[in-house]
Amino acid sequence: MIYLFKVFVIFALTVQLQNCASTSGNLNEASDSWQKQYTFSVPIDFGALYHLATISSLTYEDDKRIAKFCKQFSYECLVFSLEKSANRYLIVFDHQRKEQIIAIRGTANKQNVITDAEFIKSKDKNLGIKLHSGFKKSAEAILSHAQDKLKNDYRITVTGHSLGGADALILGMHLSIKGAALSEIVTFGQPKVTDAEGVTKFQNLPLKRVVNKNDIVPNCPPVELVYRNSKYAHFGLEINLLKEKYIALAAGNKLQSYKQASSFWDNLLNQSIWSELKEHYIVNYMESISSKLNKYRIVSFDKRDEYI
Repeated sequence: MIYLFKVFVIFALTVQLQNCASTSGNLNEASDSWQKQYTFSVPIDFGALYHLATISSLTYEDDKRIAKFCKQFSYECLVFSLEKSANRYLIVFDHQRKEQIIAIRGTANKQNVITDAEFIKSKDKNLGIKLHSGFKKSAEAILSHAQDKLKNDYRITVTGHSLGGADALILGMHLSIKGAALSEIVTFGQPKVTDAEGVTKFQNLPLKRVVNKNDIVPNCPPVELVYRNSKYAHFGLEINLLKEKYIALAAGNKLQSYKQASSFWDNLLNQSIWSELKEHYIVNYMESISSKLNKYRIVSFDKRDEYI
C-alpha cells in the first residue's frame, strides 16, 4: 500500500486540497432519508471474522499454501488470476454447508495501483449508481469471470482486503440485484466506493466493514472537495478494531457524527503515517482480530481514541 500512499499524495498536491476532513464515516452530504439507528444486540463472531480474514490473506499467497488451507478444512478451492486487471481471486466451496466464499486480493502490483488511482466516479448502468471508476472496472471483471463458476444452490459470502474489499462490495451489489443468495459481505480495510445515492440504494446489504485502529486506507479516496455535492461515503456496520480486547461499532447515522482518530489528511505529514500504513496490512488485521477471539468489549465510538 506504499504505492497507494504515494499516488494519493500526488493527487493532493495536484488539486491543492488542504485541511480536508476526510473520515471513514463522513456522510455529511447524504440526505436524512436513508440514515437510521442501529442496535448491536447480535454478538460479533470474531472466529468467523478471523476465518474470512485468513481466506482474504490467502489471495496473496502461492497455490501451495492455498491448497494446504483448503485441505485442512475440506474445502474445494479455485484460484483465478485475471490478466487484464492484474487481480486475483478465490472461490472457496464448503460442500458440507452448501456455502461458497469469493475472496478478492488487494493492491499487489502497479496495475492495481492504477486501479486505485482512478477515483473519478462513473455511472454503473446496471446498478443505477455512481462508483469509483477503477473499482467498478475491477469488480466487473471478476463478476464476468466468476458468475458461471458459482453454484446456484449455495449461499454466497464475498470478502476481500483493501482494493479486494472495494471489489467485494461492488460484486455484492451486483449479486444482490441478480437475486443471488447473498449471506454477507465482509471487508477488511476497504476504501470508499460510492456516494450518498449509492448508499441510499444499497443500505440494506448485509455489509460488515472491519477497520483496524487508525488504518488510513478506509479514509480514501481523500479527495472529498472535488465532489461538493457528491462526496464519497461509507455504509454498513463498521467494526473498529482497537487495542487488546476493545472494539467500537458504528453504522447508519452514527457514522455522520464520528471522526476517526486519524484521518488521511490529518496524518499526511505526521510522523506516525508509516506505522498507520502498517496497520493496513492484512496480517495486522488478523493479529488484532485474534486478540478478541475469546472476549471483547465494546466502547463508545466517540471515546475510541482512549483505546488506540
